[in-house]
Amino acid sequence: MDPDTVVQPITGIRTAPRRESRARRAAILAALLTGPVFLTMVFTVLPPCLPGIAGHFGGGATGQLTAQLVMTLPSIGLMIGGPLSGWIIDRYDARRVMFAALAAYGLLGAAGAVLSDRWGLLASRFLLGFVASALVNATNTLISRRYEPAIRAKLIGYGTFFGAGAGVLSILLSGQIAEARDWHLSFALYGLAVPVLLLAVAVVPAPGAQHTAAVGESRDKGSLGALLPVYAAIALTFVAVFMSNAQLSFLLMGEGITSPAQQAGIIGMASLANGLGGGVYGWLRAWLGPRGVYALMAGALALGLGTLGFAHSAQLFSIGCAITGFGGGLAVPHFLNLVLDRAAVAVRSRALGLAYSAVFLGDFLNPFVIAPISASLGLAGAFRAIAGLLCVVMLATLLRSRR
Repeated sequence: MDPDTVVQPITGIRTAPRRESRARRAAILAALLTGPVFLTMVFTVLPPCLPGIAGHFGGGATGQLTAQLVMTLPSIGLMIGGPLSGWIIDRYDARRVMFAALAAYGLLGAAGAVLSDRWGLLASRFLLGFVASALVNATNTLISRRYEPAIRAKLIGYGTFFGAGAGVLSILLSGQIAEARDWHLSFALYGLAVPVLLLAVAVVPAPGAQHTAAVGESRDKGSLGALLPVYAAIALTFVAVFMSNAQLSFLLMGEGITSPAQQAGIIGMASLANGLGGGVYGWLRAWLGPRGVYALMAGALALGLGTLGFAHSAQLFSIGCAITGFGGGLAVPHFLNLVLDRAAVAVRSRALGLAYSAVFLGDFLNPFVIAPISASLGLAGAFRAIAGLLCVVMLATLLRSRR
């Protein structure tokens, strides 16, 4: 091995030569992997707070609607923020956008600790989604510039892994805080962005000082228009990925599993397995190749959703959630790396932003796609129908890979 070759801490993979100490490289890597963590926390800090928020705003239908809007408004900010944040990154540089997004994230997120006004809280949540989109876009852009494609693939998978872990931890901490004190204080968890900002300012190098992995890559790649089929595939895939979040509670109720705690334990299996899928993505990609991983992802989603569609016990629902979550954990890094592989270097930031918009578009479309299927086949039948379509996708991918 070249004595100047760096072996990345955590990953153990070789990168290009550096003039940075091992501790600095580890700190840079830690800072760049926080984008998916804070994106996940947008949605995981609040669930234990929703009853308290509903009660604060009068309870009943009005209070519940306000609480639901507080939970869902960031998704709209994320969809809008995807393409806009890419344009901002191209204009002002990913490093500066990362710093600004971390500062805004900490301020807007923690604002809920002091805000009692309905419209102020809703506005802060919408803007939080926007800056979270800018943050994850900026960190992934910096990763794509700093690391060569094989390493980049693993790191984006690790981002999914750490995001899932942060999601589980933050929902547990938020629940403890909300129960012991007040729902307002749970919003203080978003203030963790401030120490990360200080770390990032101290260690993340300026553009001219960092190794640019994209320098040696061909620039004769796709424009944003050429990526439209990829974005369509992302949106449709995530209609399936979000089945466990958007539809499973109703399916569980139909089987007599009505306890919120029991439902949370079952659905939480998807989050845990999501992190596992992200963690092993880079290894699977190196072994199976991009097309093989895509087939595995479609197969896991098909098996998981099919299991949920035929399940009648809590144990089988948990297994189905875990398999579905594993497929979803492969989906995020697979599609982000696919976009980075196919996008021209000049449009990568915008391409990544649109990819995240497509992910949350899938979340938004899920009820509209599933409602007519469920009306014809029942909700369990809708799970089985989506599983059947994914089986076709898996088989078509495997047949193409043999040609």
